[in-house]
Amino acid sequence: MASPDLPDCDTPAAVLAFARRRRAAAQAAEVDVLGAALVWAAMHPGGRCLRPRPPG
Repeated sequence: MASPDLPDCDTPAAVLAFARRRRAAAQAAEVDVLGAALVWAAMHPGGRCLRPRPPG
C-alpha cells in the first residue's frame, strides 16, 4: 500500500528511489543557495557587510 505522502511508492525499491531523488533535489537547491551567496558577496566588495552596525 502506497503512502499518501509518497506517491507511487509501493515497494521498498520505489521508496529508496523516491528518497534518492528528493536528496538529489535538496542538494541541488543547496548548491543554488551557495551560488546566490557568492553572487551577493561579489555585489558587496570590501567586507562592508562584515563590519558591525553603528548603534541606533
